[in-house]
Amino acid sequence: MSVPKESLGNLEQQIRLLRDSAYSLWCVAGQRSHSLKTGFAASRRYTAPIPSRLETKGAAVPEQDSIMDGAILGNWSKDPWTNGLQIDSREDIEKLVVRTRNSLYEITIIEGRSGEILVRGGAFFLELSPARLAGATLGGCFCKMRGIYVGFRMEIKAIGQRIITTPVESIGIVL
Repeated sequence: MSVPKESLGNLEQQIRLLRDSAYSLWCVAGQRSHSLKTGFAASRRYTAPIPSRLETKGAAVPEQDSIMDGAILGNWSKDPWTNGLQIDSREDIEKLVVRTRNSLYEITIIEGRSGEILVRGGAFFLELSPARLAGATLGGCFCKMRGIYVGFRMEIKAIGQRIITTPVESIGIVL
């Protein structure tokens, strides 16, 4: 389905902003909704209409908010977190292989409690590099400290930067 060219400029800016916050924006039959993607086992969505209309180049477009249950703070804190692991509860010098949507990462836990790791993979870590795993995030304010979970992004601090991966698809422990 194509979008009229006159609405692309403003819409592209909004899409970029939403993607940076781990949101996806879909345009379906002229109606728009955004959803927060998570790896939580509970896949129900909370849907609430937004009372106002979003103005895009003079044309009002009805909008609806749809958020996965796992993105709600109460559900986040109650989740059993069975779809991943905490590096602070793993052995030091243990090796992991983490597949994200776009890359494969080899991670060696140096000190799980502090999040110190050696990482190789993706566009930023072409060779084994020292880093610190902050944790699992949806790209916003919440971070499951020292965690790696399917459906979440890894937040890694290295080279004076904060690097956020694409969502994790699988986690393996190298024996």
